[in-house]
Amino acid sequence: MTAAKRAGFVVTAVLGVSLLAGCADMPVPAAEQTSAPSPSGDRVLVIGHLADPATAAATAAGSELALADIRLSGAAQPVDSVRLEHRGALPTATVVDELAYFSSLPADVVISTPQIVAKQAGEAAVVQLPESSEAPEEAFVQRLRTIDPSAADATGAAEAYDATIIVALAALAANDDGAASLRSTFASVIDGDVVCSSYGECATALADKKTVRYQALRSGWSVSDDGQLNVAAAKN
Repeated sequence: MTAAKRAGFVVTAVLGVSLLAGCADMPVPAAEQTSAPSPSGDRVLVIGHLADPATAAATAAGSELALADIRLSGAAQPVDSVRLEHRGALPTATVVDELAYFSSLPADVVISTPQIVAKQAGEAAVVQLPESSEAPEEAFVQRLRTIDPSAADATGAAEAYDATIIVALAALAANDDGAASLRSTFASVIDGDVVCSSYGECATALADKKTVRYQALRSGWSVSDDGQLNVAAAKN
């Protein structure tokens, strides 16, 4: 290779490196920067309840009713199976005892109240129920009693029902029950394009690759920046 050709080769090579370096500094479109989390679940969606003793029975019944509706919907199920784990808050305990108690709950997502969620440890996704809640409509209460005939106070049951439906839809949309997948998918099932009022309706829309807007029993559902699912407290 002649000196002139070598010089030309060096210039071309340096220019190529400079262009590549420039490309590395160019902003990448948001759609290319983000991607769905890698599946991390085991196809068994475990929904944990850390309930205040005063509302434990009602919230448990609300989730059980939602699970029954999901199974009877005839629509695609979110994963291979869904299991509920109920655990009441310790009435008196040290902070260390409470952390160990809560973190030992084997769940992909935890449904609880603010006071308890603040102490919950672990990697589970979080659904935060409000501190105050309106009494649900009588028709819902009657359905709730098919799950728990002794349910006298249904406070919190509607929110627990909604939370369970939303979590199941998120698992279905993500095709995964891992906590990271649930957190990243909550918004797409409460603030999407297709309005639907039941698990079955929403699941049908999701099967058509659409995002959905589940019309919950309680209004005010939102997702925080860190992926926590929340519902607004009842207005006094």
